[in-house]
Amino acid sequence: MNEDLLHRLEAYFSQQLSEAEMKSLEADILADERLAEQVKIYAAQRAMVMAEGDRLLAEKLRQRGEAARKEAPVKPLNTSRRSPWLAVGIAAALLLLAAIFLYPSLSTSGPDLQALYAANYEPQPAPGMRSQGEMDSLWQAGVLAYSQKDYAGAIALWENLPDTRSAETLFYLGQSYLELDQPDQALTYFRQIAEESSLYDRSQWQIALTLLKSGDVPTLRTHLASLLENPYFFKKEAAQALLEAL
Repeated sequence: MNEDLLHRLEAYFSQQLSEAEMKSLEADILADERLAEQVKIYAAQRAMVMAEGDRLLAEKLRQRGEAARKEAPVKPLNTSRRSPWLAVGIAAALLLLAAIFLYPSLSTSGPDLQALYAANYEPQPAPGMRSQGEMDSLWQAGVLAYSQKDYAGAIALWENLPDTRSAETLFYLGQSYLELDQPDQALTYFRQIAEESSLYDRSQWQIALTLLKSGDVPTLRTHLASLLENPYFFKKEAAQALLEAL
């Protein structure tokens, strides 16, 4: 990875690029599989470094606090002469100072979920056409809408199909809702896909991405751990890297 690309990626994940620059980089990522893989690795490493930095800062603050207590022990208050509200006021002041000094660290603590999502997201190609039923025209109109990124239009068409329980229909309804930033609805459809379906593994990975997008980290960790129990899971390396970055 060259230095120019590193600068672009850091600016992208730090939200320092203009909208045109962001779109240009995203187009490059979609068009170049090798670049997309480099971005995934960079995002995972960046998230791990940020998390480790927060851990080290918290440990350093703890050590300094212990050293300060040893060097200057606090004398007990003379409660017979001072109001009990004084102790409350002192505690509140200390909490306020802690919030002021620690806020920059706390506001950026934890993994960058947006960066991890961008690194792992892959657009799903439009499904194939059908030609074996009287409702084929409805399905095909939905496929056309999906291919044109009219996800709301595709949903409106596919939800009127008589076979909304088919794995293919469920998968692309879930994907359409994911594209519309409606993770709860997306999960509803992805989770209905039966384990014996050929789309089951793909749906499980999309569930992981949907949980990542919604910010539900505890559920995402549990889900990724279950995926890693399958040694043949097609996204095993990506699932492991994502779990380690959380």
